[in-house]
Amino acid sequence: MTSQKIERVLVVGDGTGPHALGPSYVRAFNRLGVAGHFFDYYGCRDAWLRPELSNAINLPLLMLGRRRAAAALVKRARSLAPDVIFFVKCDDLPSSTYGRLRAHTANPPKLAAFHPDDPFNRRPFRGPSHRRSLVQAKLVDRYFVWSRGLVETLAKRGVNAEFLRFGYDSELLKPAELSADESAHFASDICFIGNWDTKRESWLLPICNSGLKVSIYGAPTWRTKTADLGIQRAYRSAIIAGETYAKALAASTFSLNVLREQNVGAENMRTYEIPGVAGLMLGEDSPQQREVFRHGHEAFYAKDPLALLALARELQAAMTGDELATIKQAAHHAARHHEYVARAAEVIAAFDGNHRRYEGTYRAGN
Repeated sequence: MTSQKIERVLVVGDGTGPHALGPSYVRAFNRLGVAGHFFDYYGCRDAWLRPELSNAINLPLLMLGRRRAAAALVKRARSLAPDVIFFVKCDDLPSSTYGRLRAHTANPPKLAAFHPDDPFNRRPFRGPSHRRSLVQAKLVDRYFVWSRGLVETLAKRGVNAEFLRFGYDSELLKPAELSADESAHFASDICFIGNWDTKRESWLLPICNSGLKVSIYGAPTWRTKTADLGIQRAYRSAIIAGETYAKALAASTFSLNVLREQNVGAENMRTYEIPGVAGLMLGEDSPQQREVFRHGHEAFYAKDPLALLALARELQAAMTGDELATIKQAAHHAARHHEYVARAAEVIAAFDGNHRRYEGTYRAGN
């Protein structure tokens, strides 16, 4: 593929809330000296839906919303004339959209996509991936996924996928300074931030009934989906983000990271967000995480819930507060190399062979 200088990137994704991944990539491209612009595809698509009505009624509205959002995207792209259009998921786009984005312009944009879920985990209405996910994978110029295992699986399906890790946004997540009252309020031995599912419950069950002080932040389903009194006692509040997220992790000895089934063996966003705010990750073991945050140096891992509980007790008994704080700082130092600006540089480098142009800007930013 011919190398070209990248000056404008149009990021297409979800703009819901201040912590959506698409806007983080826009900020990352801007830090590289590349003009980042954003198109809220999901907001445009879902404006047609009526949540109070049934799926039977919303399905045709969703199909209409996709077509209207795709048309609005093409119009925006022709007006902006970006060098690269970078999709953060958007795997339900009508397949004709990719050709329309390349048409009617002297310098067609390069198309890239990052899929933050499993493109093989498909649902017909709304879910982790759409049935057209592999169509997108084959129609863009560069297709990125966060799992080496998925890269291999996609290759067997004729997709030339590339490995691109998750990361974290240092403009949203920073190490927190706590007042005495905040330290007392958020204090816990183990903190978990995330919504309920059966696997997460299985990992938290022994911990919540061990005598350790556990704090769970997530949707109220942590109280309604389980009958376990230990988990119900550990539940603190709805999901937290940003500065509150950082404070809860700073006041906790360990921050639990359980990989969803699709992430087993690989990584997730918490892999980077926890050390990004100088938290100490106590995670489900995986080779990809160990490559970045070494066991015993920047994080700790266990193979199953009981092993994780035993490890937490062992570490609390063997390590001083100063030693644990040193590991937190080492984790944060390692995480600084994995901000989304570094990922954006990889995306740009896929089209522009002059790596130094962007790496220098990134290093200066750090």
